[in-house]
Amino acid sequence: MNILFVTTYPLEYNTSANIRNIALIEGLLKLGHVVSTYSLYPEDARFFDEMLSIGIKYRYWINKQDNIKDISTVQLSRWKIYIKKKLYYIYNLFSIYDRRKSFVKQIDCKLFDENFDVIISSSDMKSAHLYVEELFKQNPLIANEWIQYWGDPLSNDISVKRLLPDFLVEREELRIISKCDKVVYVSPFTADMIRNKYSQLADKILFLPIPVVETDGNRPGTSSSKLLGYLGDYDTTNRNIYPLLEVITNNNFDFVIAGNSDLKIKGNDKIRVYTRISVNEIKRIQQEIDIFICLCNKSGTQIPGKAYHYAATGKPVVIILDGERADDIGLYLSRFERYHLCNNKPIEILECIRNAMEDHKKYVLPVALKVENVASVMLKKTV
Repeated sequence: MNILFVTTYPLEYNTSANIRNIALIEGLLKLGHVVSTYSLYPEDARFFDEMLSIGIKYRYWINKQDNIKDISTVQLSRWKIYIKKKLYYIYNLFSIYDRRKSFVKQIDCKLFDENFDVIISSSDMKSAHLYVEELFKQNPLIANEWIQYWGDPLSNDISVKRLLPDFLVEREELRIISKCDKVVYVSPFTADMIRNKYSQLADKILFLPIPVVETDGNRPGTSSSKLLGYLGDYDTTNRNIYPLLEVITNNNFDFVIAGNSDLKIKGNDKIRVYTRISVNEIKRIQQEIDIFICLCNKSGTQIPGKAYHYAATGKPVVIILDGERADDIGLYLSRFERYHLCNNKPIEILECIRNAMEDHKKYVLPVALKVENVASVMLKKTV
């Protein structure tokens, strides 16, 4: 089939959503489908890795530009940076969608000289679904099917702080998901929540696990100590990392952490600390790590994408459960027979890490997470 894959950010941006998007596209390509993409053109070179060369047919751009700026080199005063952040914060408090919604007015169906069998719009950012809605407004025959692929849901997204009444967000959520043929969520608990909330749409709401591309799990060289690694954001509003840090510090473990946070962790000869880094740097550090650690959210129905991404490495994975759905998430993940699971308490975390250190299995990627299997199920249930 001829498929158009629509995102807000270009696939080269280093985000957890794009890791998922690239994996799904690779699955579609493995099945023999033809895939083109449609997204905003890169505006910041800091999160832009080399152009993908995985077999995508054509890269369509919403706002094509002549060059890519490295915003990190642009000299802005502290006052301007402060004002910019405050304006974004205020906008998000009173908006259902992200600020990339403004690019809807630049959507132009005349850009395409072909129609598609399927269009897949993927979030986050959630305005990607509005882009496809606009495509269908301009040309109702542009595709036979529209699949919405959601990371976090529009309502009940713990990463978004709004002052809007819940009923306004839920009204828009119902409106946008009713426009497409199928809605896919990456957490079974989120899918159940949305089905229960909008029972009239229950038949079109699906759950599929996040697909992951298998990686080389071998660690170069030898070492008598085990390196523990956490790769991802850890804002303390959403994730309680303090028990893990207590265990790392008190037991003098070797530890590397890379991601954005409101918490400042002081590095030393045992602890390496990075902010968000490039995909290539992530791959390099992953080779060094012996045991991966995934920290679940303090609330909500989502399962961190890292739980799936780490499963592809062949190395032990410690998942620290948290929140009101901890037992449910633990039960679901235990079915893969892949993870060391514990609650977010120092004594349990320590025991779990020690068990992982004694784990010498060579894990293989669960069949349900293989890219071609997830892609196949998505299309079978949709087309």
